[in-house]
Amino acid sequence: MSKLIGSAAHRSFFALAFRYHFTQPLLDVIGLVLVQRLHFGLHAVNDFSATLLGNVLHDFVPGSHLNCCHVKDRRDVSRMSGANRMFPRSVTMPRPFRQSGASLHQHRRSSAGRSEVSLRRSISWIVLATAVLGCSRTPKEYLVGAAGPQTLHSGIQTQHGIDLAVEEINRSGGINGVPLRILARDDHSTGAQAARVAGEFVANPRIIAVIGHAGSGAEVAAARVYDGGRLAAVATTPSSPDLTGASPWVFRMISSDSVNGVMLARFASSLSDSLHRPVRVGVLYRNDAYGRGLSDAFLRSFRGEVISNDPVSADTDLEPYVSLYKQKHPDLVFVASEEDLGLRFLREARRQQLASRFLGGDGWQGVIADSASEGVYIGTPFTAQIPGGTVEQFVSAYRARFGVVPDASSSLAYDATKLVAEAIQKGGGDRDGVRRYLASLSRAAAYSALSGPMWFAATNDPVGDNFRITRVHDGTMLPVTVSPSVPAGGK
Repeated sequence: MSKLIGSAAHRSFFALAFRYHFTQPLLDVIGLVLVQRLHFGLHAVNDFSATLLGNVLHDFVPGSHLNCCHVKDRRDVSRMSGANRMFPRSVTMPRPFRQSGASLHQHRRSSAGRSEVSLRRSISWIVLATAVLGCSRTPKEYLVGAAGPQTLHSGIQTQHGIDLAVEEINRSGGINGVPLRILARDDHSTGAQAARVAGEFVANPRIIAVIGHAGSGAEVAAARVYDGGRLAAVATTPSSPDLTGASPWVFRMISSDSVNGVMLARFASSLSDSLHRPVRVGVLYRNDAYGRGLSDAFLRSFRGEVISNDPVSADTDLEPYVSLYKQKHPDLVFVASEEDLGLRFLREARRQQLASRFLGGDGWQGVIADSASEGVYIGTPFTAQIPGGTVEQFVSAYRARFGVVPDASSSLAYDATKLVAEAIQKGGGDRDGVRRYLASLSRAAAYSALSGPMWFAATNDPVGDNFRITRVHDGTMLPVTVSPSVPAGGK
């Protein structure tokens, strides 16, 4: 009861109820709204609220009844004790909640009775409001925000993964019988728009968690908003090291580029086994959070000769860089970028018939639909060609629903959605509970992701074997067997 009275809204309502004697018409209108809500808008009622509400309706609204608040013995209320007792034992229970020898209509026959009726109605409104709030604890739906670049290939795949997970969750009964609904927003993969979307989610009290964002720059900007608004966000594919430990409210499904870059560098270095000399590599990176983070991690761990290391932007002409590579003949060109820049580079490299091998990070997954990607190496947390029953079931369901093969964007979004649903179910169904559950995951109590068990480190980065090297063939990413000297796991 003290918690209910704590908020300004509740204090105002209770003060109004005690002034009922002077504002009876207004309270009558409020009462009708509350009664209508009781009849048509509730799904579950706890025993204490049901008992109180049944008595209020019985005394205040003659002839009314509410199945979910049916009370067999009105004396049950006065027998309540402990944490569930509304009134101290030293306080006499109001007449609506104890046996009365006279009916409400009899009290109205005298002026004294009218005063008592006013008091009883005031107290009844208080208890009625309390019961309504207690009855409303089970929502009609759980609302979760989702954000990503909805017009890009990665954003479309991300949304597909979310949609498939939601359909499966609701088809199996929802979250404790309550359906899950997604409020999706396009962040255009930019920091400014992502921050605006995050602000909208934080300001909506019905949103209890967020799935997203998908881009590193977008998530870095949004993380500050989620941190200030105390709203848990589970990002899908942003891998910038800047997100490591950025906020106790922001988690991510993909490992950091500080880990992924090491894996890519170790693979690139291992090519020296077949060359019988150190590998010569050219590095090209997009000058954003993702490109800088991935290329820096790669260069710190690469063992070989770096012939060039150049930043580029989304509209940079790539012809001079490919011409330079033709002159210097690198064994491998590593490009740290998203799919749009990666695809432009591959097409230009094929046009100039550059004979080097090509390597990209998880941002390159979208290039596999283009013939220019044949033979390219890509580091990724997921490929549809991973053997295993769980992955095969997911791939089959995804292809049947959307007609395409899922990639890491869709698989991580699928996992993130299932994880958020689990956090809502086991964490109590509120923002704080979701965050606490996510932070509580451990090796002994891990989440069963498609790639295997995973949980979060103290920095909210994922722990688990969730990054591998693949090679593109006929539009699919086939796992590459890494030499024993190069670890196959991310952590």
